[in-house]
Amino acid sequence: VMPVLSQPKMSGFNEYLYDAHLKAKEVQLSYSWIPAHYSSLDVDQLTSDIGVFLEKVFSMVQSIPYQSYTVNMLVMSLVSEIAHIPHDSVTLLLLDTTLPSPPLYSALLDVSQQFLDIFEASPTLKDQLLTVPDSEMPDVCKAAFLTEEFCKELAAVTLVKSTS
Repeated sequence: VMPVLSQPKMSGFNEYLYDAHLKAKEVQLSYSWIPAHYSSLDVDQLTSDIGVFLEKVFSMVQSIPYQSYTVNMLVMSLVSEIAHIPHDSVTLLLLDTTLPSPPLYSALLDVSQQFLDIFEASPTLKDQLLTVPDSEMPDVCKAAFLTEEFCKELAAVTLVKSTS
């Protein structure tokens, strides 16, 4: 989802952390004009009226199992870019799992349940996850792998934002 930058040889979550740190530095410069904190952030109002754009984005996140690889990559890249914006409202809506009904977290839980239902209904898909090369894998299998990587990326962004 993130572009590959020149970096030391890493793998797994460390690579996502490295990329998230680099992106955080870049984004802080780009969005320095946005006030990061508000004295009175109305969480209930924020989560109940997220706006048309974010409603569409969360709807597309919920449709990950049924979309093409390209669309999923675009949606995940968009959410990742938005998640880096240094603003309390963005952090609450995209990365805070302690809210009563966090929008992105709820959408990803729904996606996880959809994947469970799909793979339970089709035992051949389970086998294909383990045996079929990536290039020949059905879109739903690719979407499952993409979702896993997307969650790792969001975890890295959350860690970087919470320690900055």
